[in-house]
Amino acid sequence: MKDIFLADAHLVAPDDLNYQRLMGFLNSLKGNVRTLFLLGDIFEFWGNFNHPPRAYQPLTARLEELVAHGAQIVWVEGNHDFHLQRYFGRRPGFRILPDGGMVDLGHDSVYIAHGDLVDPDNLNYLRLRRLLRSSFLAFLTGTLPQTLLDRIAARMSRESKKRRRSYDRQKELLPLLEQHAIRHLKSGAAAVVTGHYHMPLFRKIGAGTLIALGDWIDDFSYAEHDNGVFELKRYPS
Repeated sequence: MKDIFLADAHLVAPDDLNYQRLMGFLNSLKGNVRTLFLLGDIFEFWGNFNHPPRAYQPLTARLEELVAHGAQIVWVEGNHDFHLQRYFGRRPGFRILPDGGMVDLGHDSVYIAHGDLVDPDNLNYLRLRRLLRSSFLAFLTGTLPQTLLDRIAARMSRESKKRRRSYDRQKELLPLLEQHAIRHLKSGAAAVVTGHYHMPLFRKIGAGTLIALGDWIDDFSYAEHDNGVFELKRYPS
């Protein structure tokens, strides 16, 4: 049975096109997927929540439907969804990998990550990342009123859109992605799969494979692993 990898939906409201498309895609996977790998930033903002905010309840319900149909869900935290353990870590069929890592797919070992740690010289971001994942922020996001959290999510959405418009993504980041992939391929991974960069990329590196997943905002792209073969696809095909 196939495995599916996707990232960077940045979901905000159930009426949004990308939210509706993702819901349709997940519905098509019922009974047809072994493991769904979510490589971060599925939501525009998720903190240390005890229950899903109202806007995210349709998506969380759809994920639990997949589990009920036999799928496992492996979730890597991104830079917009973190502290997932409190809610999803207690749900049957969910496995949370805060920083990603090596996973086994039959005879293949695959390294998965959100991708925000690829650039070790981006010290400002690394400091922000430590703050976002700190116990202090976990406490705040677990106790702040939902109306304030919604305003934070809206602000993060506006800022992330500005960054995407100003990013010359492939030219600047491809060398870093390749270095990241080579390091893990040498450590025994057959493939490296990452999100974060909002650009779909499928590249062979020696006997290994580098996949950048693209996003569910403009590309609606995902990776599929079936019988040892990886493909990068779009929805609808």
